[in-house]
Order: sequence, then structure tokens, then C-alpha cells
Amino acid sequence: PISQQAIAEPPAASAKGPWQQWECIVCGLIYDEALGWPDDGIPAGTRWADVPEDWTCPDCGVGKSDFELVAETQSAAAQEPVAPAATAGLVVIGTGMAAYGLIREYRKYDTDTPVTWSLSMMAVTTRNLCCRRGLRKT
Repeated sequence: PISQQAIAEPPAASAKGPWQQWECIVCGLIYDEALGWPDDGIPAGTRWADVPEDWTCPDCGVGKSDFELVAETQSAAAQEPVAPAATAGLVVIGTGMAAYGLIREYRKYDTDTPVTWSLSMMAVTTRNLCCRRGLRKT
């Protein structure tokens, strides 16, 4: 069992250097060393090298070999909060299900911010996207 304090307050970076982040090249999940992955029994402060070799991505199931170090990252736990942009909205540049899935997940937490999805130089607003995919804003 991992205490709530371990989850809420990740440890300070050790002598091994700053915390790093590793990204799944298949689905984009980020493993943050400072935060660990408590749902899988990996406590905060667990370095990537110390994550068990048989650990798999919780979102898509691939192994550690399908993760890449995110260049020049600062752990999410160590970053200072960023003030939201004044009604600038969110622009997603990409194609396919990855962009669609990102927007769908984003809408679960924010239904008001304007979102534009750019597909090959063609901008699609979330209203059009929702109609095309059968989604409705909640």
C-alpha cells in the first residue's frame, strides 16, 4: 500500500539527477519517475531503470522497450502551475484516432474551451467533429 502523502508529494530529485519522463511510443502515455505508477505498485520516486522489466503500459499493454525518454523534460510534479491562456482555446494538430481520442478525453474535463483539430491544413471545430463522430458535448 502506498500512502496518500507519497502520491501527493513526490520526493525531491536524488543524486542520480533530475526526474525524467518516459513516453510510450504506441499510445503516448507518460511515465514520470517522480510520480511513479501507484496503481501498478510502483511508488513515487521510482527511476525508470528500477521499474520491473515485465511492467507493461497500463493503456496499451506494450513493454518497457516501447518507451522513449522525453528529451529535456521537467517532471510534472516539479513543474510550477501554468496560468491558463485567456480564451485561446486548444489546437490539436494531428490525424486519426490519436487526435480524436485526445479531444474526447479532454472534453471529459473541459466542455467549454474551444478546440480546433487541424487535419492536413483543414481546420475542424469540435462541433463538426462531434457531429461526424456521433459525440455530443456534455
